[in-house]
Amino acid sequence: MTTEGHDHDAEVSGRRRLESAGAGRAGRRAAPAAAGLLIEGHTDAVIADRLGMNIPTARVRIARLAATLGRQ
Repeated sequence: MTTEGHDHDAEVSGRRRLESAGAGRAGRRAAPAAAGLLIEGHTDAVIADRLGMNIPTARVRIARLAATLGRQ
């Protein structure tokens, strides 16, 4: 396998982790945004409001993100 193939495999694997952390395309956009807001110290309610989702959904996304980051 070439280095390019390895890079592609790593990219696909990373994309799958983000998808599982946030359920598809919307999750790929929400996961980095949620991570940034968490780093800034915002609560789950503020994150939900900023990302345009309800609080339980934000909590699920945050939990998936934490689980995904814990596997790395």
